[in-house]
Parts: sequence; C-alpha cells; structure tokens
Amino acid sequence: MKNIFRLEETPEEETSEVDVTDKREESFFIDSLVKQMKLTDEQKSHYYRYKSSYYCYYLQNGDSAILYADSVLLLLKKLSPEKYPNAFAMAYYTKGDALYASNLFNEAYTFYYKARQFKSTQTDFCSQKEVQYRDWE
Repeated sequence: MKNIFRLEETPEEETSEVDVTDKREESFFIDSLVKQMKLTDEQKSHYYRYKSSYYCYYLQNGDSAILYADSVLLLLKKLSPEKYPNAFAMAYYTKGDALYASNLFNEAYTFYYKARQFKSTQTDFCSQKEVQYRDWE
C-alpha cells in the first residue's frame, strides 16, 4: 500500500513529492474558489473547520490545523453563542482535534471540555445532532 506522506518507500512502490504537492494544489484550488464566494460568517466557520480537519488528518500538519481552528474561534467572536450554539461547540471540538493531532493532549482536553460544557447548556436536542456523536458518556 502506498504511503503518500513518506518519500522513502520499498523498491516496488515509489512515491514522489508530486503526490504531496497535488494535495496542496487541491487545497489552493478550493481556497481560490471560496475567496470568490460571498459567505456568511457561519459558512466561513464551516469552511475553516473543514480546512483544519483537512490539514489535521489528510496532510497531517498539526500546526496549520491549529491555525485554521484558531481562525474559526476568531471568526465566531463576531457571532452570538445563543444564536449559533452548534457552531461554537464544533469550533471547540475542532481546536481540540488539532491540538490532539499535535500531541498537545492537555490543551486538547481543555477545548474538548469547553465544547462539552457549551453543548450541555443547549436544551434543543434536535439541534445537537451535529455534536451529539462527539459525546463520550
């Protein structure tokens, strides 16, 4: 099985830097499309969460994942937590995931805890569908 993140492979499997470059080119292409769109702050937060996860799991670049997670939190400062409770909970989970992927476990736990505490203040259980699967009880 090919490992596209490592440049050294067994003789029968060769992977080049082009594979990694192609992933980054995909990301740049998506970025260029999104920049042309007029997105609401909530839509931008979804996009930054996607980018954080993309860097965290697909490119395995924890530092960039943290930057995008921070962007989500910064963007949400403009919004009301009462109006967008799921966006806030998911932003905390995203930051926790990025920190966890960077082996910053104590910091990650702090954000997981914030997300859980934030989620527990919601009373509309139907609106919790996006964050409910993250519950560890």
